[in-house]
Amino acid sequence: MLHKNIYIHAVVIIITTILNPFVGNLSPFFNAPQAVAQTAQERKRQADILRQKKDIESLQAALTIYQEIGDKEGIVAALQMLAKRHRYQKEYVKEIAYLQQALVIVKQLQQPEKELEVLEAIANYYRGQDNYAKTIESLQQMLALVRQINHPEREFNYLARISRTYSLLKDDAKTIESLQQMLVLARRINNQDKELTVLQELAAAYGQNNYTQAMAYYQQVLVLAKKLQKPDIELQVLTRLVNIHGYIGDEAKVGKYAQQSLALARQLPNKERELEVLKDVAFAYQIIKNYPKAIDYYKQTLALAKQLNKEIIESQTLQKLVRLFVKIEDTNQADIYARAVLMLAQNKSQTNQTLEVLNELAWAYYSGGNYHKGLEYLQQMLSLAQKSQNQKQELEALNDLGKFSDSLEDYAKVIYYYQQRLKIARNTQNQEIELETLKSLTNAYLILGDYVKAIDYEQQILTVGRKSQDRKIELESLRSLGSIYSNFEDYYQAINYYQQSLAVARQLKNREAERMLVADIASGYFSLKNYTKALEYFQQSLTLARQEKFKGLEVSQLRELGDFYLARKDSVKAISYFQQALEVARLDKESKGLNEQSALETLGYAYLELGDYTKAISYAQQSLEVAQKITKIYSEDVVSSSLILLGTIYYEQGNYNQSLKYAQKLLEIENLTEKLTTNSQWQSLRNLGISLAESGHFTAAEKKLRASIQQYESGRKKLNNNQAYNDTYKVSSFEDIIDSYRTLQKVLIAQNQPQSALEIAEQGRSRVFVDLLAKRLLSKQATPVSLQPLNISQIQRVAQHQKATIVEYSITRRYWSDTWNPQQSELYIWVVKPTGEIIFRQVDLKSLKTPLKDLIRQTRQLINQGRGSNKNNLTIKQLDNPEAPPIKDVVSPVESLRINHRSLQQLHQLLIAPIADLLPNDPDSHVIFIPQDELFLVPFPALQDAQSKFLIEKHTILTAPAIQILDLTHQRRKLNRRDKSALVVGNPTMPKVSFVPGQSPEQLSPLPEAETEAQLIAQMLGTKALIGNQPTKATVISKLPKVNIIHLATHGLLDDRRGLGSSIALAPDVEKQEGNGNGLLTADEILNLQLNAELVVLSACDTGAGKITGDGVIGLSRSFISAGVASVLVSLWAVPDAPTASLMTEFYRSWQQQPDKAAALRQAMLVTMKQHPHPKNWAAFTIIGEAE
Repeated sequence: MLHKNIYIHAVVIIITTILNPFVGNLSPFFNAPQAVAQTAQERKRQADILRQKKDIESLQAALTIYQEIGDKEGIVAALQMLAKRHRYQKEYVKEIAYLQQALVIVKQLQQPEKELEVLEAIANYYRGQDNYAKTIESLQQMLALVRQINHPEREFNYLARISRTYSLLKDDAKTIESLQQMLVLARRINNQDKELTVLQELAAAYGQNNYTQAMAYYQQVLVLAKKLQKPDIELQVLTRLVNIHGYIGDEAKVGKYAQQSLALARQLPNKERELEVLKDVAFAYQIIKNYPKAIDYYKQTLALAKQLNKEIIESQTLQKLVRLFVKIEDTNQADIYARAVLMLAQNKSQTNQTLEVLNELAWAYYSGGNYHKGLEYLQQMLSLAQKSQNQKQELEALNDLGKFSDSLEDYAKVIYYYQQRLKIARNTQNQEIELETLKSLTNAYLILGDYVKAIDYEQQILTVGRKSQDRKIELESLRSLGSIYSNFEDYYQAINYYQQSLAVARQLKNREAERMLVADIASGYFSLKNYTKALEYFQQSLTLARQEKFKGLEVSQLRELGDFYLARKDSVKAISYFQQALEVARLDKESKGLNEQSALETLGYAYLELGDYTKAISYAQQSLEVAQKITKIYSEDVVSSSLILLGTIYYEQGNYNQSLKYAQKLLEIENLTEKLTTNSQWQSLRNLGISLAESGHFTAAEKKLRASIQQYESGRKKLNNNQAYNDTYKVSSFEDIIDSYRTLQKVLIAQNQPQSALEIAEQGRSRVFVDLLAKRLLSKQATPVSLQPLNISQIQRVAQHQKATIVEYSITRRYWSDTWNPQQSELYIWVVKPTGEIIFRQVDLKSLKTPLKDLIRQTRQLINQGRGSNKNNLTIKQLDNPEAPPIKDVVSPVESLRINHRSLQQLHQLLIAPIADLLPNDPDSHVIFIPQDELFLVPFPALQDAQSKFLIEKHTILTAPAIQILDLTHQRRKLNRRDKSALVVGNPTMPKVSFVPGQSPEQLSPLPEAETEAQLIAQMLGTKALIGNQPTKATVISKLPKVNIIHLATHGLLDDRRGLGSSIALAPDVEKQEGNGNGLLTADEILNLQLNAELVVLSACDTGAGKITGDGVIGLSRSFISAGVASVLVSLWAVPDAPTASLMTEFYRSWQQQPDKAAALRQAMLVTMKQHPHPKNWAAFTIIGEAE
C-alpha cells in the first residue's frame, strides 16, 4: 500500500513538472468547490442586506436571491416582510398571497414556531377582513400545532380566540363547545383563575337563550369566586342572578339574590358598587312588574346617587321613577319626580341638558300611555329649543310631536308639525331631514286615504333624489310611487313607476331591488288580468330569487306563482308550485321553521279552495304543529294563523263543532297574550260569533257578534271624529265589519226576531254616508242631529213622514268566502208600511242556478245602451293588456230591440213577488227600495211580473242607500232653496281623456241630442243653457251653489274601482288644461262642495253607478246628496240620446204641474215607453232621495 502511494505521488510530480506552464490554469478546477461556497455565502449576505432595507423593491430582490440559492428560511422571512409592507399600503390581496406562499414553504421546514408565526399573520389578515370562517380555519391549525408541542397555556389562548370568533359568527353551539374545551384544559393544568374566567364566559353564552344552564354555571362561578376570595366577581354573579330571575319572573329568587348582592356590596369600600346593585335590583323588579318594590329600590338608588354626587345617575333614576308612576297611574307622584328632574337640569343652567330631560319626560309619559302629558313636555321642549335657537333640538321636538300626534290619530296636527319641520330642513339645507320629513308626510296622507297629496310629497322626494343625483333615493321613491298607485288601484301608473324604478335598480346592479320590482310588476299585470305579462314577470322574479341563493325569497316567489295558477283555476300547476315552496322552505334554516309553517298553511288554503277538505286539514294540522314549535322564537301569531285556517276548513266542511273549537282556542290565545287591541278583539269576537252561529248556538253567537260590533264602533267613532280622515278611508275601514252585521241578522232571524234584525240591517249600511250627512246638516241648523242608528220606532216614523212603503233588502252570504255561493245564500226582505206595520219575508236562493249577482249583470248587459248617436264611437284597446276587453266610451251602437224578458221576470220573482201582496194598490203611492250590494244595479222599474207588466206601471218608485239617509235628506230639504233658479248644461265641447296612462288622450264624442235637450229644458225652467265652450269646469263649480235645479246633459265617466274618480264631462278651459281646466268634474270634487239644490238631474250614462261597497254605491249620486242636494235623478246605464231627451222634457213638464218628482219620473217613463218600448230607453232612470 505504501509502494502504491509513493508511485502515485511520483506520477503527480512528473506531470506537474511537465505541465508547469499550465499549472495556473488548472487551479480553478482543483479549487472549484471552495469558490462556489464562497459565492453562495456572499449572495446570502447580499440578500440579508437587501431585506434590512424593507422597501418592496429591495425585498423582491432579496426574495429572488433566496430562491436562487435555495434558502428556505430566507424565503419565508422575505415573504413575511413583503406581506407586511403590502398591508401597510392597504394592498390586501398581495398581502394574503405572500402569506400563503410563506405557509407552504414554512411547512417544509418543520419549524412549528415559525409556522405559528405565519399562521398568526394569516389569521390576523382574515380577522381584519371580517372573514371569521377563514380566521377560525387558521386558528384551528395553530391549535393543532401547539397541541403537538404540548403547550397548554398557548392551547388555552388559541381556544379562547376560537371561541370569541365563533361568537362573532353567532354560532352559539361552537362557541360553547370551544369554551367547554377551555374549561377542561384549565382544570387539567389546575389554573383556577382561568377556570373562573371560562365559567363566567360559559354562563354568559348560555344566558342568551338557556337560563337554566346559565344559572348552573353562575353557581359554579359563585363557589369558585368565594374560594378565591374575589368579591367583585362574586358580586357581579349575584347581580346577574338577580337579572336572570327577573327575566324568568321568579320573584322569590330575585329577592334572595338581591339581599345577598346588597349585603356583599355594602361590605365593599367602594359605595359605587352598591349604587350599581340597587339599580339592577330595581330594574329586575320592574321587569317582573312588581312596581312598588321597583319604586322602593329606585328611591334608594336616588338617595345614594345624591350622596355620592352622581348627578347623571340621579337624573336617570328620577326619569325612571316618572315612568313607573305613570305606569301605575299615580299622576301626582309622576309629576313630582318630573319637576325634580327638570329642576335638576335647570339648576345647572345647561339648556342642552334641559332639552334632553324634557324629551325623556315626554317619552316617559308616552310609554305609559299618557300621550297628552307627553305632548305638553314636547311643547316645552319645542319652545325652549326655539328660544335658544337650537335647531337640532327643535327638529327633534317637531319630529316627536308628529309621532305623538300620530299615536293620538290627530293627523291634522301630524301634518302641521311635519310641515314646520320640513320648512326648517329646507331653510338649513338639511337634505337628510328634508327627505325623512317628506316621507313622514307621505305616510300621513296615505293613512288618511288622500292619495293625491301622498303622491305629491313622494314626487318631491323623487325630485330631491334626482337633483342630488342620489340614485338610491330615486329608486326607492319610484317604487313608493308605484306602490301608492297600486293601493289606489291605478295599476297602469303603478306599472309605469315600477318599470322606471326597475331600470334604476338594474343600473345600480341592485339585485334585491330588481327582484322585488319584477314581482311588483307581475302583481300589477295580474290585477289588470293581463296574465301573459304577469306570468312572464313572476317567472323572472323566481329566477332572480334563485340567483340570490336565499331560500326565503325562493319560497316567496314559488308561492306567488302558485297563487297565480290558483287564480287561473289551474289547480295542478298551483299545487305543484306550492309543493316546491314547501320543499325549499324545509331546507331554509334561517327562517327557523317560519317559512315551512307558512308554506304548509298555503297548501291548506289551496286545498280548501279546491274543496279537498281531507288534504286541507292534513296540511293545516302540520302547519299548527310547526307553529307550536316555533312560537317561542316568533309569537303566538303563527299559532293563531294556523288556528284560523283550521277553523275555516271545518266551517266550509260544515263541521261547525270543530270550527267552534278552533275559534275558542284562538280567542284564548289572544286573551292569554294580552294583545287584545280594539282591532284584534272585534275580529276575534266576530270569528267566534260566526262559528257559534253556524253551529246553532244562537244566543251565544248574538252576544259575541254584538260585542264585536260594539268594539268596532267605539274605534269607528274616534275615526269619524277625526277630520283628517277622508271619505275614502272611512268607507274602506267600514268594509271590515260588515260580516258581523250580516251574521247577526241571520242569528236574530233564527231566534224569530225580525224587527231586531231590521235594526241591525240598517245599522250595517251606509254608516259613513250617514255620518257625513248628519255632520253637514248639524252645521246648517241649531237642532241637534243624532248620529245613532235608527231603532224600530224611528224607522216607522220615517215611513210615515215619507208617506211611502219602504222595502229593505239584505243578502246573507258565507263569511269565509269572497264570492257569492247561492247554495248557502238567503235574501231577507222587510216591508215597512206608512202605517208603521213591519212585515218580514225570506227568500231561499239555494235553487238559483245562476247566482244573483250574475243574473243582475246578465240582465243589465242585455238592456245596456250608450248615450249618443246610433253609430260606433270611441273604443280603446288596453295596450298593456291584450287579453282584456276594450274600454268603451259612453257611446255604443244601437242593439237589437229584442230583450230576454225572462231575466226581468226572474228578478221580479225573486225580489218583488214575495212581497207583492204588501205593496200599495194605488200606482201613485210611493215605494222606496233600499237595495244592498249588487241590488243597487237592479232596474226596478223594468222588472216584469208573470203577466209581462212592468213594475213602473204598477208603482211609483224611488231608491235610497238606507232608511236613515231618507230621514236626513228629509231634514235637509227644509233648509234647501225654494226658488226655481236653474243651471242647465248640454253637450259641452268634450274634453280629451286618456283611457290608458301613457297613451295620447282622445276627445269624447259630441252629443247633439243632449244639446237640443238642454235648450228645451232651459226654456222650460226660464234660463239659458250652457253649451259648447261655455260650461267649463270652473264656471259650473262657481254656479252650482247658487241654484235650486241642476241639469247636466253630458257624458258620465264611470270609475267602478274607486268610485270617487267617477266624473262628469264639461268643457275644457283652453287656457288651463290641468286641474279645474281639464273639463272633468269628479265625484270627489263634488263631495267637497256646499250645495242647496232641490234636484240634480244627471242626464248622462252610468251616473247611478260607481264602486259598490258596504256603504252603498260610491259615485256621483252619493257625492251630490252628501254635498247638500235633496234629490238626484240618475241613470243606471247609458241611455240612447233621443229617448233620453224625450224622457227628460216629459219629466220637467210633469214636474211643473205637480211637486212630486217620483210621480213625474213615473209619468215620463210611461210616456217614453209608448214611443220607445224597449226598457233600455226608459228604465235606467231612478230618483234617489226626496220625492217632493
